[in-house]
Amino acid sequence: MKGIGRFFDPRPVESVGMLVAAGLGLAINLISMRILADGKDASFNVKGAYLKVWADMLGSPGVIGAAVAIHFAGYFWIDPMVAIAIGLWVLPRTWLLLRDTIRILLQGVP
Repeated sequence: MKGIGRFFDPRPVESVGMLVAAGLGLAINLISMRILADGKDASFNVKGAYLKVWADMLGSPGVIGAAVAIHFAGYFWIDPMVAIAIGLWVLPRTWLLLRDTIRILLQGVP
């Protein structure tokens, strides 16, 4: 809900720090994905961690693009737009993991 409020009341964002953090996050998430990739099919815990890192990794280019647009054009409204888009993109993947986990749990209960 805060993201929607920031469309109407955009706040200044430190775009250089945002760009540095997103770049480092992208690199770290790529390394983490490589580490988690082998075990993602064997464990729901590892699969959950892998999906989280995957979502963060795919959100990083959006944050990098937003940082560049904020720095050069001053479009502060892009920050909440990217945050909401990333959240909406992650939601279906979270539901799939929850559905699979519930299916396993219900099979164990009479």
